[in-house]
Amino acid sequence: MKRTFFITLLAVLIAFPHPLLAKMKMEDAKIGEVKAVTGDVMMRTNGKWGKVGSVPRPLFSSDKVVTRRGRAKIDLKNGGVAILDTGTNLSVSQNKVEDGATATQVNLLVGKIFFDINFKNKKSTLAFRTPSMVAAIKGMGGEVSVSADGVTSGGLTTGHWESRGSYTPVPSGQITRPDIQVKADELPPSDPEIDNSDSQKLARQAVERSEAAKRAMADADKRVANTKRGNDPAQLALAAGSKAEVAFAAATANIVSAQEVLAEARRMGDEGDIVKAQEILDGILEMADRAGEAAQQASQMADAAMSETSPEAKQAYASAALAYSSAAETNANATSAAVNVTEIVVSDYDTMGVTSAQGEVEKAKVRAGQASSAAQNAGIQAQIAASASTVAGIQAAVAAASASQSTAEANAAASRTNASVAEALSTKSPELVMETQTSAGRTEESAIQADKASENASKHAAAAFNAGTDAEAAANLSAAQVNATATNANASAANANASAANASANVAGAFASGNVEAAEIAREAAVRAEESAIRATESAQGASTHAATMETAPNAATAHTAAAATRASAAAARANAAVADANSNITDVQASGNIEVAVATVEAVNKAEASANRAITAAQNASKLVEAAAKSPTEAGANAAAAAAEANAGAAEANAGAAEANAHVVAAQASGNTDGALAAQVEAGVAESYANNATVAAQEASQQAEIAVNATSEGEAAAAAQNAATAAQNAQAAAEGATAAASNSAMATAGETTGEPVADEVPATDAKYPLTEDIPIDDGGDPSPI
Repeated sequence: MKRTFFITLLAVLIAFPHPLLAKMKMEDAKIGEVKAVTGDVMMRTNGKWGKVGSVPRPLFSSDKVVTRRGRAKIDLKNGGVAILDTGTNLSVSQNKVEDGATATQVNLLVGKIFFDINFKNKKSTLAFRTPSMVAAIKGMGGEVSVSADGVTSGGLTTGHWESRGSYTPVPSGQITRPDIQVKADELPPSDPEIDNSDSQKLARQAVERSEAAKRAMADADKRVANTKRGNDPAQLALAAGSKAEVAFAAATANIVSAQEVLAEARRMGDEGDIVKAQEILDGILEMADRAGEAAQQASQMADAAMSETSPEAKQAYASAALAYSSAAETNANATSAAVNVTEIVVSDYDTMGVTSAQGEVEKAKVRAGQASSAAQNAGIQAQIAASASTVAGIQAAVAAASASQSTAEANAAASRTNASVAEALSTKSPELVMETQTSAGRTEESAIQADKASENASKHAAAAFNAGTDAEAAANLSAAQVNATATNANASAANANASAANASANVAGAFASGNVEAAEIAREAAVRAEESAIRATESAQGASTHAATMETAPNAATAHTAAAATRASAAAARANAAVADANSNITDVQASGNIEVAVATVEAVNKAEASANRAITAAQNASKLVEAAAKSPTEAGANAAAAAAEANAGAAEANAGAAEANAHVVAAQASGNTDGALAAQVEAGVAESYANNATVAAQEASQQAEIAVNATSEGEAAAAAQNAATAAQNAQAAAEGATAAASNSAMATAGETTGEPVADEVPATDAKYPLTEDIPIDDGGDPSPI
């Protein structure tokens, strides 16, 4: 049955190609595979370190494989096998040359490699580089080894090589092929000198820190999400502070990754690469410093939230803590992009790739600067909320702080896409780069729009604080709150586009690694993520437009209607962000070939998409009512339009809750949490019921508004306006119910955790930046690459 489903799906994709599908005729960009491993094996691929567990693992140009007490077998796509013995550290780069041939280079820093090369294209070449030797070869077999002190040994079983530099010959009779089948506990122990060398230590620590930071970030995100639902600003601020510290830890993990690449350049004696890698490392250190400063500020905001007695001030300080957390995350994302630059510089010699990746780093830096500015403004607004003497001044400052928080989050989402593009460049897959760049562009635009709306919110907050009359203060409070809603909408759009970028990267990555069947299956989810991201962007634009209309409205009823339409558009953006995120989650598992989970998620995604579409319809209805309110010949008609817009805002929010609830079902299914998925499904059903009620109420309100606007008498208009107001109340109540159900579905997905401390898995160090001391340079040999 499952097989039939996906055959049908593929037939549909072929018969009705989507523009994204047409663009994504992906090329197998991998240069080989890590085919087998035993024992302790680590790998750096596309700037990310991790331990190698399941195989095969795709190998891309500039990737690195490191063994400790372990062995690894690499199959090169162009023909050839390499077996890494214990205590080996090497990187592999490959470029295409004429007639489909390839030029492959292996940088062997330390350890031993056995090879058997038989290129399919006889024009293809292979070069081995060590700290003391360069050898260019064609069809042959043999071994090369490098000791801890940089001495090279090597010999051939077949063929010949052309070498320069120094090495100790190994007779063919003494060359043995390492046994990749041997059990891990039967492997010989690691050479202590090699194991304690700078290259091996840095690789090991890069893996430990990267994996620990990844686990801790997952815990931190879960804690923030749970405390947001708990309605306790002080706990939320503490969770934000913890997340900021984890982001700083992720940045320091990237420092170690960059140091490892620098160690390679120093080990190989590449003076030009040493200078470039050091410059990039210095930049990463600066970005990590800023991440650390943001983490400190987040902690201060959390302390302030804990000590404040005013609920409004607590909320504002929590927003500031979250904003600083996003600023820390944005700087960490910039360091991730920079690690890819160092990898391409030292391990791949790809000038164009370096230039493009460096451009993404610079964009991420800009986003980090915007996030930091937003966080600083959130902190200022929190102080105002704590000191303001009027209700309007306090509430406006709270709204402005929330807007700044959303701006920081939008910039963090944009920086994630910049890091994704830099990662894509490492695969040398043009299609992958193109897809992530498309989503990255929309994400950056959403962040820019969030910046603008946030500035307006702050401007009106200041006006509310300094207002001379209650009416002036109330007007500016409303404007601040509406602009904060528009900022939230653009943050949702930014997150939707970041999810779409991740979905495209998952599909393109599967194609690039040669997993075509899984990539084809995941393609539909990527298309749907892209479409939802576009719809979220359009809804966010609508929110910004309505926020501007509200400020220039000819009367109070029209302003009220525009404010409600802003809410509706923001809810539609949120709903579509949930759908984009759900489809991104699906591509994570589909691209890995998990057909069973793919089938299980279809129903939940379809339900989420249906809810998001209803949210869009409600937002569109609210938009039409803005004009109706402005043109209504009677005050009652304008008030009816405002009430109907409120009803449609409630319907949009209720459907956003239903979309989020179903997205939580997908998240649980994708993570293998069957019990959580079942519990979340129940809550999603509840949210859908509330959303249906809200939709019906909104339709009734819209009908009453039409009657009121077209009424021939004030009495008829007033009666219809009252009916519309009642329907709006029903829609709002339903929206609250759907939101609560969405919260419960998220709790079911997460399991427990309501403000528990983030798992402290990041290794502690005495130094702020571990292992930044100079790494000795090994002299000898010709450093020029073949």
